[in-house]
Amino acid sequence: MSTKFEVLHLAAEVDVDGQLWAGIADYQGQPHLLLAELLDLDQPRARKRLGQTFFLIAVTRGELLAILKEWRASALQFDGDPTWKQKQRRWEKAWTNFKRKYLKQAGGAWRVRGSFRPQSAARRQNDCAKGEDSVRWTLLRKTPVTGDSVRARMARIVELLEAQLPPAAAANRVEELPF
Repeated sequence: MSTKFEVLHLAAEVDVDGQLWAGIADYQGQPHLLLAELLDLDQPRARKRLGQTFFLIAVTRGELLAILKEWRASALQFDGDPTWKQKQRRWEKAWTNFKRKYLKQAGGAWRVRGSFRPQSAARRQNDCAKGEDSVRWTLLRKTPVTGDSVRARMARIVELLEAQLPPAAAANRVEELPF
């Protein structure tokens, strides 16, 4: 287990219960795309035993800066901006393309459990997170899982989520799921 908290750069997808589905965080000082394994959808006993688990896929520092710039320009609060919806759509498209790019080219990914800490706690601790949200990772395997394993799990998540949609909603769904 890592004893160091690392920066959570972006929590891009969070469900209504506050569970993180996707984002970007550092692992061993380098930025990584994090994708939730969502074991609670089909493996509740494993989810209970392991907690919330993720795949971490390395991304370049340049790509991190580019997606953060896009997020800041497009996805910030509404604040009465009449172009907010267009900016939000632009952000959603940029984020989906970013995820797909890294998921498609992933040769491997770390399988981890995350212990998250909000900004306020990081400020009180005055540690490496410099007042940002942070995470401490616990490796679940000593070697990375294959990219094919990650892609297979993401495809399974899409199947499980689509199966949960009511028939009327599934028939009228316009946008595709993010993976």
